[in-house]
Amino acid sequence: MRYTGFLLLILIQPQIVLSQESAADHKLLIEKHYQQYTEAFSAQDVDLIESFFTYPMVMNGDDAKVIINADTLKATYKTLFEGMPERYKYTTVDTLGVISIGNMRYKAIVKYSHWDMNGQWLGTERGSYYFKDIDKSTAVDFKIHHYTPQ
Repeated sequence: MRYTGFLLLILIQPQIVLSQESAADHKLLIEKHYQQYTEAFSAQDVDLIESFFTYPMVMNGDDAKVIINADTLKATYKTLFEGMPERYKYTTVDTLGVISIGNMRYKAIVKYSHWDMNGQWLGTERGSYYFKDIDKSTAVDFKIHHYTPQ
């Protein structure tokens, strides 16, 4: 009976450490996902872009909408790309901060810049991307489920 407390401590302590490490790992994973999303955006690869989202997905802005499937998301991005300057070449991440908002959900606050083919700056924007783990039963897989420009 004396060892019960010690045994419980041994069993519980690794879970506490693991959960603390997991939050930091999750933030790094989201930063990596967002960097990969930016690369897909720069390539204007709507199929790859779609792989970073889950549905329904809320996209706020001047024309706020709820996107319920991949076809709608791809069409939205195709329209977005058609409206971009012809000289657009790529996007870079200037700052990226990830905040845990609980229940395996995270908010990424991002400042990003757009550049042309000559390396000339086209503009800077800010946005909030909300990520959630879409399958808690297997490996952590974070997807974007909400975007708000700032």
